[in-house]
Amino acid sequence: MTEHPFFNIEYHDSSGYAVVYLNHPERRNAMNWDFFRNLPAVVKDLEKRSSVRVCILAGRGKSFSSGLDVESFLWDFRDAIFSENGDGKREFFQTIRRMRKGFDAISRSPVIYIAAVHRHCIGGGLDLIAACDLRLCTDDASFSLRETKLGIVADLGSLQRLPGIIGDGELRLLAFTGKDIRAEEALRIHLVSESFKTQEEMMEEAEKLAKKIASNPNLAVTGTKEVLNFDINRKMAEQMDVAALYNTAFLDNEEFRAIIRKLLKKKPEDL
Repeated sequence: MTEHPFFNIEYHDSSGYAVVYLNHPERRNAMNWDFFRNLPAVVKDLEKRSSVRVCILAGRGKSFSSGLDVESFLWDFRDAIFSENGDGKREFFQTIRRMRKGFDAISRSPVIYIAAVHRHCIGGGLDLIAACDLRLCTDDASFSLRETKLGIVADLGSLQRLPGIIGDGELRLLAFTGKDIRAEEALRIHLVSESFKTQEEMMEEAEKLAKKIASNPNLAVTGTKEVLNFDINRKMAEQMDVAALYNTAFLDNEEFRAIIRKLLKKKPEDL
């Protein structure tokens, strides 16, 4: 199978599952363009391997994911983000669409995805686990839908997928405040199914769960996922396009620029 930058894949063919690690630990697995470009290909590779029925998504290093690599993203797409003409704005809109392809692929895949979260799961990290079928975490995990704090409307799937996981009210609380919640709270609102003292214990349980799912008749499992996700996926693209169009039109505003200048320690004339 192809090697994919940002990801490390371990295959356990005899047990019917694979483990995909986010492998950018020096940046706490912050999501750069390598992540977004290669995630759809990772999903496709897993689907091509007939022995893989379940995938565990985990993170190398100190955190599962600190979310979007804002500095890298602004550097790579500065012209499109701050464009004043339609061509640039259209490019930005298409970029957002490309960024969400991997999350959509996970949601639509016949492979069952189990997210195994330790420490930080922020922004894009939450988009990623929302696209998964099951979620586990460690007791020291924290979760945040932090986009509003950065002056951004979440546009990669959390606003559309989380109502079916945690309910509309809990989602609105997370989305409007951008607050962090700990594992105990994530359990209460059903964002995660179980929490564990250590990462090792969590991964052991994730592997047991993967083996248990993989041991069931494959067509029954994949059919169940397809039926459960049918209505969600049917409405998803249009709903996410609304968020993408909103950011395309309104992201470049004075509050956003002030937040980014503070975050990157830039002078007003540099942004």
